[in-house]
Order: sequence, then structure tokens, then C-alpha cells
Amino acid sequence: MNMPITEKIHEKDLQGVCRDDIRESEKHDIILSISQLISDCPSSIAKAEQIFDSVKYCVAQHIVKYELESVYYSNPDMQYMLEEKSSPESTDRLHSVIDQFLL
Repeated sequence: MNMPITEKIHEKDLQGVCRDDIRESEKHDIILSISQLISDCPSSIAKAEQIFDSVKYCVAQHIVKYELESVYYSNPDMQYMLEEKSSPESTDRLHSVIDQFLL
């Protein structure tokens, strides 16, 4: 049986649902800003989304390293995650070398 939507929402963590909505709204706002820089053509939204997806981790890494370094720079997990996300091809090569030496 299908549950009513209100019951599904109550089953989930309500804060998580709100956080997801806010994240998507803010992502849309950023994509819209990029789109407006490209052109007034509605098709620029698709290009802006591609740009956003391709640079979001690089931008986050720059902000964490240089803009917020006093707060987050000492967090190696955050740094590693951003490095992995911003250049997955280099971390894939590193993992393949490490895997060769694992028993």
C-alpha cells in the first residue's frame, strides 16, 4: 500500500527534508546567477548547470583553504574529500597504485 505523503514526510527526518529543500533552492540560485552571466537565453541554464557541477568542489576547496583557513584548514577529512571531488582522476590513479601493494 502507498502511504500518504504526510506520513512519508513524518517518517523521514524533518530537518533533513528541509535541509534538502534549502540546498536545492540555493543551488538553483547559484545556477541562475551563472546563467545570467552567460546570456539571457533560457538555454544558458543547462550550460550553467554543467559549469556548476564541474567546478563546485574546486570552488569549495579554494574557499576552505584560503577564505576560511582559520576555521577549517585543520580538518584533513574535509580537505581530502574536496581534493578527491575536485580531481577524481588523480585520486583514482593514486588508489590504483595503492591497491597494487595491498595484500
